[in-house]
Amino acid sequence: MFSHKHSGALVVFALLLFAAVPALAATWTVTSLADDGSAGTLRYVLAETAPGDTVTFSVTGTITLTQGALTVNGVTITGPGARQLAISGGYFPAILQETPLTNVLLTNGTVSISGVTVEDGYNGDLPASAYHGGAAITNFGPALTISNSVITGNYDAINHGIIMNICTVLTITDSTISNNTSGSTAITNITCPSNVANPAPLTVTNSTFSGNSSGAIGGGDAAVVIVTGDTFTGNGVPASTGGLFPNGVLSFGGMLGTFAVTNSTFSGNSGIAITNFTGNVTVANSTFSGNTGGAIYTDPVLTEQTSSTTVKNSLLANGASGGNCLGTTTTSSTPANSTLISGGHNLTDDTTCTAFTQLGDVNNPSGGVGLSPSGLQNNGGPTETIALLATSPAVNAIPAAPTNYCTDASGNPLTTDQRGVTRPQGTGCDIGAYELVMISGMIKLVNSYHLPVIAQDILTDTLTFAEKAPTTTSSCLDLSAFIIEVDLARDVRDLTAAQASQLITDTNEVKTSKGCR
Repeated sequence: MFSHKHSGALVVFALLLFAAVPALAATWTVTSLADDGSAGTLRYVLAETAPGDTVTFSVTGTITLTQGALTVNGVTITGPGARQLAISGGYFPAILQETPLTNVLLTNGTVSISGVTVEDGYNGDLPASAYHGGAAITNFGPALTISNSVITGNYDAINHGIIMNICTVLTITDSTISNNTSGSTAITNITCPSNVANPAPLTVTNSTFSGNSSGAIGGGDAAVVIVTGDTFTGNGVPASTGGLFPNGVLSFGGMLGTFAVTNSTFSGNSGIAITNFTGNVTVANSTFSGNTGGAIYTDPVLTEQTSSTTVKNSLLANGASGGNCLGTTTTSSTPANSTLISGGHNLTDDTTCTAFTQLGDVNNPSGGVGLSPSGLQNNGGPTETIALLATSPAVNAIPAAPTNYCTDASGNPLTTDQRGVTRPQGTGCDIGAYELVMISGMIKLVNSYHLPVIAQDILTDTLTFAEKAPTTTSSCLDLSAFIIEVDLARDVRDLTAAQASQLITDTNEVKTSKGCR
């Protein structure tokens, strides 16, 4: 006979069972561009979501905020694309809440934002007692990821940055931060005393910072900043902060910080590209050109703090004011506290980088450094780059064997350039962020596709003819024939559309470097 005693036990067991099952994450859809908090608006949806939920959109256009910042708590926001959807602060002053921070997005928890534009934020007109955050986004974390998005047209009135990242992980990928106004930096990165021993990293990959009135990234005490595959151009960097030291597009002024810059391009910025005072910076395979204040500035601010800036495999050119390297340029931290160190295989078009005396360093070559006169442009890949001429001393200048000097800022083998082109193309890697495509590299690429034997033989033989052609004219003709063969291989589906597109892009690059018509 079934007793009430057993019945009660089963009820308790059932309650415990269901309590142990986590709630399933929900997907919410925004159906309105309004900001009145009604059902279907982004404000309403964010108020209803739980951590782990996803927010999507069935509308396109601009959501202009009229009721203050949106709070995003641990959710994923997936927009239809940065050109299709914008979240605008409308330049309205931040609402005077108990702790006003920003007037577009305030993020808490683990948040992911993709496929949107965040624009027209403004962090002015706050009471003196308020905690002032970034003009567009203030992030309390523990983690925020921004991808395939645009942060533009925001106004930082109080020098706290466009994005303020407070003691948390911030990851930015395939995004553009442009045309923002700030007396500070586009990203202000703060490390809290509680996590100095294990700081949260700021990682920026395959992104563009352009047309901002300030520097791009500022690193504070014990910060960890990793910059890979990014382009910084047309940013107007203020000359100084309080007259203490010059700012840079990347400014590293915090004690004990570590900063790694790899496969990145700094071009046409008004001011210095990188300044370092009390951190430890490594720059690898990056290109600097036409920055009015120069490429690298390293100098101590605190006499008791030793810092270093190591530059390797990088190309520095056209530093208009004072040259490419400025500040302390000794090769030892004694007696100077701030040191410029060469990791070898650097190429500079002047003699200001006096530390560039190591293996493979070339200073002020008589024939120039061989950057393309076309300057910064779309050469393929997610960000713009500056091409190398075939005659550049940067080409094949970094040995890959028997010792592989083609390594990133952390010392790991560097297998691609900023665009994603395979390194090395020739006998060695190229100096700077750009790897010149060579026929030998294209042959390696074709072989990596593992095509049907006949197709592979036709393509590799045609490239070999082009590589060994006795004249430039005949080589150009062979390369044109190769494009025809690639089209045929795609038509019969020996090559995928993506493979064919890559081969044609590479062929055209080789033809350009050869001066083919």
